[in-house]
Amino acid sequence: MRYSVLFMIVTCFIFGDKIIEINLATQTLVAKEDDKPIITSSICSGRAGYTTPVGTFSILEKNRMHVSNRYPIVDKIAGIRGGAKMPYMLRVTNTGIAIHAGEVVDYPDSHGCIRVPYGNAMKLFKWTTVGTKVKIVGETPYGDSINQMRLSLLKNNVSSPNRDRPKRELQNVEWVDEHLSYYDNL
Repeated sequence: MRYSVLFMIVTCFIFGDKIIEINLATQTLVAKEDDKPIITSSICSGRAGYTTPVGTFSILEKNRMHVSNRYPIVDKIAGIRGGAKMPYMLRVTNTGIAIHAGEVVDYPDSHGCIRVPYGNAMKLFKWTTVGTKVKIVGETPYGDSINQMRLSLLKNNVSSPNRDRPKRELQNVEWVDEHLSYYDNL
């Protein structure tokens, strides 16, 4: 008993208090240790009909090369061929919501998961442990409907925020092909 208490005190001292704070309204993530920002990132949360849950959670599982069993990839020629790739997955709920690497666009567009640019997802994966707290707050910037955002863009004669620009925050990630070649065999 005495050694387990000592272990917990030493662990807290060495690793500090870690928390991931996600704001759906601003589509941002801040990972903090001892209340100091360690990692900041843009995110892409759940779109209309697939909202990201709000509340306080914990990392339940970590899997570097996770494949979704809930959202299969459907190929028009080959049919169903495995699930959606979710590299550097940090499971947040038992219902399939996770933080993982993926394309980050300027509006909520996932099936409820929190997508993070590859470089930041890798950093988060290394930094977190099972049990790290995750606090999700706010509402998506366009309520529960992405159509509201599209309507406002049309009214203001503005093109889609992601149409003519490169994918955000994917620069300088040459390691992606090497690290994710695992998926090519699925």
